[in-house]
Amino acid sequence: MNDEKQKVDSGGPACETFMNALQSYAATYAVTAEVDRGYSAATTNGKDLVMVDLVSHASAAQAHRTVEDMRTSSKSCPHLTATLDGGSGRMNLAPLAQPVMGDDSAVVRIGTEQNGAVVLVTTAITQVGSTTLVVFDFSPKAYDYGVVDQVTKQAVSIVRNTSHG
Repeated sequence: MNDEKQKVDSGGPACETFMNALQSYAATYAVTAEVDRGYSAATTNGKDLVMVDLVSHASAAQAHRTVEDMRTSSKSCPHLTATLDGGSGRMNLAPLAQPVMGDDSAVVRIGTEQNGAVVLVTTAITQVGSTTLVVFDFSPKAYDYGVVDQVTKQAVSIVRNTSHG
């Protein structure tokens, strides 16, 4: 669970909102539990790192707020710099218009550069009741919405079947 509020070095309040929604900052979004998993996936880009975060919120309203904050803040924050994994990094954000998955969703492309290394990230945050699913595809070569879409749809199905079973 992310108990530390994310700060940005440049980009302003919208960029801080984006970082905290992306990280599901516990105090802002009433996070009660979080599980993260990562794995390598063979994609059209070669091998990508895919990460899935499953976050439980105190209410469906808090889960929805997380998605809405990510959607609106990514539109108001084209660039930011922040301390990422101990070093300063730059992020360029591009929200994508994609069909809604789950109860609500937002998809953003994030180009990151840190210490000269570029990583292209496609991420989707999806609300299913009082849960948010965040799926990331990290690639050094190309943005891959297809992987994010496929993994998100499967995860939404699992969460829905588990909560009704």
